[in-house]
Amino acid sequence: MPDFFGVSFLMPAFLGLLPAVIAGLFYAYRRGGKGREIIVSTVFILRELAGVPKSRQKFWPPPRFFLELLCLLALVLAAAGVSSKKFEDKFVILIDNSLSMAARVGSVGNSTLIELAKRDALSFLMGLSGDKGVKICVTSPILNCLSDTYVSLGSAQESLENVSVAFGEDKIDEGVNSILLDPSEPQIVVFSDKSLAESSKPHPKVSVRSTAELSAELQNIAILGGQIDAGKAAGTVKLVVDVAAFADAKNQVDLRIESIEQIGGSYATNILSERSLVLSDGETAAVAFEVPKASAYKVSLALRQSLPANSIAEDDVAYFVPDLSSGKVLLVSDFSVKQLGLSKVSTLSFESSSLAEYRDNLEGVDFVIFHKVVPDGLPKVNSLFVSPETSAEFFSLKPSRRNTEKVIEVTSWDEINSITSYLKMPILKFSEVTPLLPQAGASIVVTSNAGPIVLSLEKNEARYVATGFEIFPYAAGKTPALSILSLNIFKWLSGRGISVGFSDLPLVVGKQFLKVSDVLARNDFAPGTLVANPGVYMGEYRDTRAAQLLAFNFFSENESDKSTRQTFVLPSGDTQVVEVGDSASSFAPLIILTICTLVSFDLMLQVVSLIRRRYYRV
Repeated sequence: MPDFFGVSFLMPAFLGLLPAVIAGLFYAYRRGGKGREIIVSTVFILRELAGVPKSRQKFWPPPRFFLELLCLLALVLAAAGVSSKKFEDKFVILIDNSLSMAARVGSVGNSTLIELAKRDALSFLMGLSGDKGVKICVTSPILNCLSDTYVSLGSAQESLENVSVAFGEDKIDEGVNSILLDPSEPQIVVFSDKSLAESSKPHPKVSVRSTAELSAELQNIAILGGQIDAGKAAGTVKLVVDVAAFADAKNQVDLRIESIEQIGGSYATNILSERSLVLSDGETAAVAFEVPKASAYKVSLALRQSLPANSIAEDDVAYFVPDLSSGKVLLVSDFSVKQLGLSKVSTLSFESSSLAEYRDNLEGVDFVIFHKVVPDGLPKVNSLFVSPETSAEFFSLKPSRRNTEKVIEVTSWDEINSITSYLKMPILKFSEVTPLLPQAGASIVVTSNAGPIVLSLEKNEARYVATGFEIFPYAAGKTPALSILSLNIFKWLSGRGISVGFSDLPLVVGKQFLKVSDVLARNDFAPGTLVANPGVYMGEYRDTRAAQLLAFNFFSENESDKSTRQTFVLPSGDTQVVEVGDSASSFAPLIILTICTLVSFDLMLQVVSLIRRRYYRV
C-alpha cells in the first residue's frame, strides 16, 4: 500500500483515471457538444457566404466546470481507496520538562538538562529506521502531547524543538500510567534527570534514558516561600522570605527586595533593602524585612559564584502582594483571642463568644472558629473546628491517641489542596491527635499513622475544616509549619490573602499558556488562568470588577533540590498491552458525503436560477 506524506491508497491503479477524467471534462466543455442542425432561411444565406473566419476562439471554463471537476476527482480518489496510514511501530518520547530540568551543567558546556535531554531524544529518533510513528509528550505541569496523532520522524524532530521547561513538578509516573491506559499504545521512552527507583520493576513497554549521573554534581540555592504581615511601624509591612541551600559548602547569598508599583500599563521597581547571609548544606533561613508598603514586592537572590552552587536560576525570584484588609472572625471557645495567639494575625479582627452565648446569627462574619467545642447544628457560614471533643455533622471522632513511644507523623496528604500549600507536611509531628472519620461527603486532606487528622467539606455554598489536633496558640514564625497551616485554612475559609502574599501557579487548562504581555493587557484576568511563569499580574479579586495586582509563584523543594537523588516509580509490568497491526482509516465515506453535499448545492442553485428566469419572463 503506497504511502505519500502520511496518505495511502488501497487500490492505487485507479489513480490512472485522473488524466483521463481531466482531459475528458476539458474536451466536453471545449467542444460544447453536437446538437441537431435545423436549417432556416438565414442559415441558407450564411452558408452561401464565402470565406468563413478561422480566428482561434479562447476557452474560459464556467464555474460549473470546476464543480464537476472536483466531484470527478473526488470519486477517483474514493475508488483508489485513499486513507490515512497507521504506523506499524509507534513510539512516545516522554520528556521530563519540570523545573529541575532548567539546571545548567557546567561540565557540559553550561547546557541545561532539558537541552541535553532533547539532544539525546534527537539522537534516538535519528537511530530509528523504517516507517515509525512518533508522538512527543511532556510531563509538566500535566501530561501534554505536542501532537494529537503519531507523526513521521521528521515532524517529530520539529516538534522536539518546541519542548521547554515549565514551572511545575514532573509527573513521569502519572504520564506513563495515562499512556499505558490505551491498550494500543506503543513503546515509551522517558528522558529525565530523575532515575528509576530501585523498588520499581522494569516494564516491557517502557525504557528510561536518565541524566541522573550529571545531576549528581549539581547544587542549588532557592527561594521556597514566604509571608507578609503588618509591620510594627505605621505604613510598613513585614516580609519573611524562606531561603534553602542544597549545596555541599557554605555559600554567601545576597538577597534583594524591590517594590513594584503600576504606572499606566507598565510597572516601576525600586530597591528597598538588601541583605547578605551565609548558608550551609541543607540549611533553611527565614529572612525578615520590614519595608514601606507597596503594591507588590519582588525578592531575588544572587551568589557571587553562580555555578556549581546555584544551577537553577528560575527559582531565585519570588513575588508577593500584600492583602492586609481586615476580615471579621468569630471565635467560639473557653479561651480568649489573646490566649490563642490570634491577636498576632493582623489581617483579621476577632470577636469571642462562649458556646452558651453562641447564636447562629452571623451576618458580616467571614468565618467562625470553634475551638474544642461543637455547636448543635452545622453553621450556615464557613467554619473551622479545632481539636473538637464531640462529633459534628461532617465528622465523627475516634478515641484520642497518646503515644509516648512513637511520635505521630503525617503519612499522606492532598498535594493540590489549598490547605496544604507551601507546607512541608513531613515535618508535622504530634504527641496527641484525635482521628476524624469523614461523614456527609467530607474529604480527607491530611492523614497520619493514627488516622485522618484534617478534613474539609463544601456544602450549601459554605466551607468547613476540621483538625484533629491543636493548632493554637498561633505563634507566627516561631512555629512555621503550624502557622502556615493555620494561615492556609484562614485564607481558604475567608477568601482573603491572609498574610500569605502569593498564590500557586494554577494548573494548565487544555494546552493554552498565557504570556506575561497577554495577561497584562487584559482587564478581566481572574485567578485560575495559567500564566507561563511567575510574576505580578493585573487581575480581579473575589468576583468583583475591582482590579488589583496578583502574585503567582512556583515553589517546590523536590524540583529545587539538586543535591538529593530524585527517583520515580513505573507501573507494574503486568499491564495488559494489546499489540495492533497496520491499519488504515478510509476517507471514502467522507468523500462521498462531500460530493453529495456539493451536488445538492448545485441542484439548489439551478432550481433558484430556473425560478428567477420564469419570474422575469412574466
